[in-house]
Amino acid sequence: MIIEYKRERNDGVVDQCLSYLNLMLEYKGDFIVEYNESYNKKLKRTDIDW
Repeated sequence: MIIEYKRERNDGVVDQCLSYLNLMLEYKGDFIVEYNESYNKKLKRTDIDW
């Protein structure tokens, strides 16, 4: 989950959220490896509701 507080209204916020989502979906494997190494866990791609 990514939470980012914006003080002003801007249509670019939606575009930025979609950009974050696309990056996460494109680099699922890298995300899983980073998560597992950072938290010393054994998370699998199938454990996440992408």
